[in-house]
Amino acid sequence: EGHIKSKNLLPIQPTQTVNGILFTVFGDGKIVISGTASADAGLTIPLFLPANTYTVSMNNPSVLGEDMLRFIVYSKSGAPLCTVNADSVNKTATFKSTSEITTFSIRVTKGVTLDDFVIMPQLEIGSVASNYTPMTDLGNVLCSVFGKNLLLAVVLFVLVHAVLQILVLNQILC
Repeated sequence: EGHIKSKNLLPIQPTQTVNGILFTVFGDGKIVISGTASADAGLTIPLFLPANTYTVSMNNPSVLGEDMLRFIVYSKSGAPLCTVNADSVNKTATFKSTSEITTFSIRVTKGVTLDDFVIMPQLEIGSVASNYTPMTDLGNVLCSVFGKNLLLAVVLFVLVHAVLQILVLNQILC
């Protein structure tokens, strides 16, 4: 198995502004959200996670009205698998995915104004929410989920790709 550096499977994203909402992302994965949404605004985190049971945690110290801010986890087909609203402190939800997870979205509804609203999003394997652990880089996420087999697969892919390129070049040049 790979060495899990973080239970949190969400890779850190860059700070960005979307439709009037500023998502300021810190090195530990804490996100501070500010601005007024001119349209639905979202910070989209691309993922590649296998079917499994997962728990989503918002880790929000304050509360918003229902559907003002939410996390949505999407399957490969684009279907929502889980939605968590910021309508209570430290909201969590557990869901079972029967297909790959490809997107985690943090959405702010059109017209909502936020002033330094803090969240610490976490997506982890299992049905129990653990204490927040900082987000990590994508390589650590993949190793956490797939273990050493991923590294072996990547090395093998690179080697096969290099051999194929050499064979093609050899045919072109000879």
